[in-house]
Amino acid sequence: MIRTLDHPGPPTAERITALPCAATQLDLPLPAGVPLPDALARAAEAAGISAAWLELTDATMARLDHLRPGPDPSRQHAAWYDGPHAAPGASLIRLGLHLGRRNGAPWLHGHGIWAGPRGIGGGHVVPDGVVLAEPATARGWALDGARLEVAPDPETRFDLFQPVPTEAADAADAVLVTLRPNQDLTEALEAAAAAHGIDAGTLHGLGSLVAPRFLQGAEDSFATEILITEGWIEDGRAYLNAAVVGFGGRVSVAPLARGGCGVCVTCEVLIRRAGRAAT
Repeated sequence: MIRTLDHPGPPTAERITALPCAATQLDLPLPAGVPLPDALARAAEAAGISAAWLELTDATMARLDHLRPGPDPSRQHAAWYDGPHAAPGASLIRLGLHLGRRNGAPWLHGHGIWAGPRGIGGGHVVPDGVVLAEPATARGWALDGARLEVAPDPETRFDLFQPVPTEAADAADAVLVTLRPNQDLTEALEAAAAAHGIDAGTLHGLGSLVAPRFLQGAEDSFATEILITEGWIEDGRAYLNAAVVGFGGRVSVAPLARGGCGVCVTCEVLIRRAGRAAT
């Protein structure tokens, strides 16, 4: 059974938003010394894309500002952030991010884990506060037919990425999904995949969960940030491994328990149909 949170606004009727799209494998070279949104915007423009799921691994950071989950001192939201915190010189283990749009300009939402002077850290990266110390390559999937755009969400009182349609793709082989709070992550992704005829594929994304249960153990923070480190669908059932960041920056990397991981604020996931090479 999932744990849930009471959000301040009225629940939206549509709990799963899923739009078909085409996902094309992509490498984006990124320069050092430039805030990540600017670096990504330039690289995306050069590649002729406006939306993507991307991952950075094994990169040295000149600057890495981040937020961790925490309670909202104003009590205006069910969950909030602790920070920002800085991890200069950290060695990025893995950063996953969605590239989309905010107010018509490129924007990103990224979660990651890294090694720094205080050990393993993780959380939600502050986009303008992420700068590479050395050039690196972001690898992932360019999207056609749908992209994420920031819009106000009355239910949670956050501005959140939501899928919007773009020019129709020639051959949709993926689904771009966002999930509303208080539904199990695994079961909701299975439902989204089934609705689009996908019974085998891969899952790429991030989000937040309420005190998620693992196959062994659990995280008791009522709000956590997660990055899917490995996810797949086989015979219609979804399986997820994730890096989970709880209060105080506590990091766990573990398989998530089906039926025990309620969405906290949002989850944003790309479902790719099986049959093409994975990153």
